[in-house]
Amino acid sequence: MPAAGASGPPRVAGALRVRRLVLPAVALVVLAAVSWPLVSTGRTFNEDWLNHLWYMWHQSLAIREHGTPSLFLDYSRGLLYPVYAFYGGTLYTLAAALSLLLGDMTLQTYILTYLLGFAAAYGGLCWLARILGVRGWRAHVPAIVFVTASPYLMTVYAFGDWPEFLATSTLPMLIAATLSVLRAPRLRFWSALALALSGVVFFGSHLLTLIWGGTVLCIVTVVLIAGAPEARRGLTRAGALHVAALVIPAAMLSAWFLLPAAAYEAHTVIAHGYHHWRELLREFMFTVSAANLFSLSRAPVPRTIVWSSLPVAAIAWTLVGVAACVRGRRGSTEMRLLAIVIVATIGVAVVMTHASLILALPRMYSSLQFSFRLESLVVLGLSVAMILVLAITRDSGTWMRRWTWVLVPVAAVSLVGALQQTSASKQGVARSRALSFTAPLPEGYAQVDYADHLPVVGASLSLVEFPLTTMMSVGHASAVVTVPANRLVLSNIMGGSELVHVSGAKIVGLNPWGDDVLELPPPAARPGGGSSMSTQGGGQTATITVGPAEPPPVTIGRALSLIALVVLVGELVPLAARDIRAIFVRYI
Repeated sequence: MPAAGASGPPRVAGALRVRRLVLPAVALVVLAAVSWPLVSTGRTFNEDWLNHLWYMWHQSLAIREHGTPSLFLDYSRGLLYPVYAFYGGTLYTLAAALSLLLGDMTLQTYILTYLLGFAAAYGGLCWLARILGVRGWRAHVPAIVFVTASPYLMTVYAFGDWPEFLATSTLPMLIAATLSVLRAPRLRFWSALALALSGVVFFGSHLLTLIWGGTVLCIVTVVLIAGAPEARRGLTRAGALHVAALVIPAAMLSAWFLLPAAAYEAHTVIAHGYHHWRELLREFMFTVSAANLFSLSRAPVPRTIVWSSLPVAAIAWTLVGVAACVRGRRGSTEMRLLAIVIVATIGVAVVMTHASLILALPRMYSSLQFSFRLESLVVLGLSVAMILVLAITRDSGTWMRRWTWVLVPVAAVSLVGALQQTSASKQGVARSRALSFTAPLPEGYAQVDYADHLPVVGASLSLVEFPLTTMMSVGHASAVVTVPANRLVLSNIMGGSELVHVSGAKIVGLNPWGDDVLELPPPAARPGGGSSMSTQGGGQTATITVGPAEPPPVTIGRALSLIALVVLVGELVPLAARDIRAIFVRYI
């Protein structure tokens, strides 16, 4: 008996150590399964996958040259194209700065951000499960369902939409960190850091995900406050102030590009193509039909590269779990929370499958282009619902505890499906092609989405080229041009009149490929009787200078971003110092 008693504790301790190793190993296996094509091949997955790498690299060149991020893309095809003023400016800047810190490791940093995105989504859902009282292996299953879901992986391997992927990936971490800060008696460094970083990436990457995801989160939050007042008991006013003190500056950090985007978006070519996006939305609604959404196959929808199947096994498990919860815990706070999440998830799914509902919304919502972009929000709602079912049933009877073991094959099916999907992903050109001044396709033909919507001038015009190297090194460039009779010249500028300053001419139109057409004023219109115009060899010449403009939305946005950065650093550094000091006091 003594021998047996003495051997008991070591066995228990050994079992606990094994369990502590098994779950991290499971997480690593899952993350490796969904990301292995990113690290095992030197090819791309879509033209946009290559484009985003290329945009990130060009932002790193601007930061290295000037020390600050740029709103403009300057390359051999055109100058002053304001892509970062309207699309993912902060995300490109963060990744570009990180690549410079790592020693100009652009491609490696780009891959690393994908891996961090997968980890943020997985870790955020596991963290949320623990906050809601779910422990052990069960806390990992909703995370596995989310990161292996077909629409989530589609953003990486079919569409290569890097900003959308990272914005979606940070949502679980943003939700979990917000709850952690709300419930904590005092602000802790790691929770604050997770909330700040996830907020910065979410607000600074993909505008459509920000608009739709942020709206759904706000609606769910308001309904939770109104419909489940008991859930507020664990929250404190100090916690709410802490969340606001972190989330507001995290959003303001992107004011340097969000403010110009809000001010000038309606003037861009892409905004004036709204009717095209309406038709495109209707054209691809078949991809979210019931037959495609509730298919067990991971094959793309016929005639497309869209993978739209939802995790059917996880949905079935959740429905059975909800039915059991209703019978045993009807009217409880947890059931109200579950009901609100399910209704919100179904609501997003209904909107997603009805073009008329999307197109009835304001333009910033109805410019969605493809309704299957909302599928990741549906899968996120499903994962949260699974967590709530597990939280409700954690103290239930034997039958419900046995039912949770069905999650093991559910997770296995999800993992196998993810492996099938990633293995079937089509690969493109070599990744090294992005790191050159030749624009990757299809963007290399005409980057006109974010140019000003101006008349198209189709006449043959003489060309004035502003030097790329001068523009990149000093931020502006000049050129001498012989003034034609009609005073119109074609340039290699691809910017808009609000964001580009032109001295000696003005932007009056575009050619069919998106280059700006400049009009030179007559000599009498020039100050000092034509100080920038001269006569050489019987013809008049003029000097034109171009560079970034500094309108109020740009200057105010930069000031707000700088203030936000100072505030975030001022909040996080003392917290980090406090935790480090506590470690020294405890262990030294």
